[in-house]
Amino acid sequence: LQITGLTPIMQDPTLLQADETEVFASATMASVWANTPEYQFDYYHNQFMLGFMHALSEETKFGVWYQYRYAANNRLDGLTEKFHSVFGIDQNGRTEVNENRFYIDYPSDNNDPMEDFVGDPLLSAINLYGEQTLYRTTHHAISLGVTLFFNRVSHCIFTNTSFEQSLQVNYAYQQENHHVTATIAMVHRPNKQQHFAPVKSVGMNGGISYQYRWRENHDFIGEYLISQAKTDSKELG
Repeated sequence: LQITGLTPIMQDPTLLQADETEVFASATMASVWANTPEYQFDYYHNQFMLGFMHALSEETKFGVWYQYRYAANNRLDGLTEKFHSVFGIDQNGRTEVNENRFYIDYPSDNNDPMEDFVGDPLLSAINLYGEQTLYRTTHHAISLGVTLFFNRVSHCIFTNTSFEQSLQVNYAYQQENHHVTATIAMVHRPNKQQHFAPVKSVGMNGGISYQYRWRENHDFIGEYLISQAKTDSKELG
């Protein structure tokens, strides 16, 4: 459910100076495995994102980006199983099923399992973002951001149209080569059935990242993100 709706992106209040513009693009591959007595999810997906952020002044920024996410066979099962084995992480049943499946089974909705949906779109969304800096010193900055998100998938099993919004507070700390960014956000979405489960109209998201400047054009970044459950369904936890 999280990957078919708005998930706010961590924003750095110190990123741009007045009249600067950042253009960005990314490609992401993911493997999804969730196995419980109540449901089983087993599939891959890819995402492409393209957009820009522009600073109108030292305090005000806006951005636009497009996200397209779809089910694709990334053949990551073998790599994931080896990673779990090396670090002693339980496979949770992954080795007991065929690799490279596209399979979703949620018996509580009384429908047959969804299978072989490779190539189907999961998300096709435009994001509009505005940000205002509230406080800034040499080492600290705080800003407030608003995102308007419109998603429309018109065919295949993940058909969905939704207009969602988020309000987020962003914090940044800079000290020489060390940089910390944190965000906490509240998301509002339509209070309606989404795919196979009802979703809550309000949810919370948060994240923190640490960035170390190693060389002029090289950084190491670590992030931790957390999202509140999107549904109150007991089966989906």
